[in-house]
Amino acid sequence: MRHWLLLASIAFFATPSHADDPFELVAFQSTYKVFRNGSEVGTGKRTFHHSADGRWYFCSESNLNWFILSDKRKEQSWVKLTGGQVNSVEYQFNRSGTGPDRESHIIFDDAKKSLTDIYDDYPLETEWTADLLDPVGYQLQMRLDVAAGKNELLYPVLYKGERREYRYEVVGDEIIELPIGQVEAVKLKRIRKNNRRETFVWLSKKHDYIVARIWQAKDGDEQADLRLAEFELLNEDKQEAKAESPIEAKS
Repeated sequence: MRHWLLLASIAFFATPSHADDPFELVAFQSTYKVFRNGSEVGTGKRTFHHSADGRWYFCSESNLNWFILSDKRKEQSWVKLTGGQVNSVEYQFNRSGTGPDRESHIIFDDAKKSLTDIYDDYPLETEWTADLLDPVGYQLQMRLDVAAGKNELLYPVLYKGERREYRYEVVGDEIIELPIGQVEAVKLKRIRKNNRRETFVWLSKKHDYIVARIWQAKDGDEQADLRLAEFELLNEDKQEAKAESPIEAKS
C-alpha cells in the first residue's frame, strides 16, 4: 500500500544554457501518461490559466489504476504573481479511491497575516509566513526560477499543517524521449535528508518549462514515471469562468 501511495503522489515534481531563454507565462493544458516498471498505470492532466479576477489558476489531476488499487486526485491552486515571485492565495485538494478519501482547503490571507488550513474537516494550527507556498503553487515558482537560470532551489511548502522545505538542484540539460516526442529539458534532482527516496524532474524548455517528466524511486525500486503526452495552448477568454475559486463563488 505504501508503494502505491508513492506512485499516486507523483501525479503531480555542468551550467545549463536555460538562463538565456525568453520566458513568458502562457495558458496551457498538458496531459501525461504514468508508468511503473514499463507498464502504463494511469494518466494525468495539468491546466494553467488566469482566473476571473486576474490571478493565476493551476490545476493538477491524476487517475491511476494498478492491479486492484485505484487513486484519483485533484489539486487546485490560485496564486498571485508579483515581480517573478509567486504568492499562494488558495489551495484545494481532493483524493478518492483505494483507502480513505482525503480533502484539504487552505486560504492564505496576507492582509491579516493568517492561514485557514482545513484537512479532512479538521482545522490545523498553522503559523503564517509571507514566503509560504502551497503544494502546487511552488511548482510555478520552480518554472520561473529555472527559466531565470537558478541552479539551487528552496521552497517553503505548507503540507498537512506543517512547513516543509523542498530543495532541488539543477543537474543540467538533457534530451529525453516522451510520448509527445523528443524534448529538450532541464533536469532537476530533489535533495532529501533521507536518501532512500529519489525524485528527478524534467522541465521542457520548448513548452515554457512545464513538467515534462517526473521519475520516482524508493530503495532503488521505480515507483512511478510520469511522461508528457500532449501540450496545448489555451484561449484565456474561454477558461476564466471555469477557474472561479470557492471564495469568489461566495462573494
